[in-house]
Amino acid sequence: VVERWETGPLLLVLSLGAGAAVALVARVLCAGVVVYEEIQKGRMMSQHVRGLKIRKDMAEEMDRLKEKFIKDLVEQEGRAVESHAFGDHERVRCEHIKNSIRLFADLIARGTTVYPAPEMPPEQAQHFPVY
Repeated sequence: VVERWETGPLLLVLSLGAGAAVALVARVLCAGVVVYEEIQKGRMMSQHVRGLKIRKDMAEEMDRLKEKFIKDLVEQEGRAVESHAFGDHERVRCEHIKNSIRLFADLIARGTTVYPAPEMPPEQAQHFPVY
């Protein structure tokens, strides 16, 4: 449930209601952070490679491999989140989780931060990443 929507620096307050939902969002968010960090590493590597002025086809191959690595990482993280939260595998559900991981990674790249509620129990709040 969206409880509040404020302008300025955009602030969106969500109320998930169930501990299982909070845990799932925290796991997906952490997976998004992992993917974001790997994307950033890949960008730095690509910039370095371009600076070396290697052959264009080699640089393109490295970019292709980097994209494959990120895709495989999202797949791995999505399966891990699904397995932890649900215990079994369902293709459509896994695709939704992977899309959420990609979305969080993109939002983090744009400067988004997600914080647990101040009144959240510490054992649940500790599952959210620290920025």
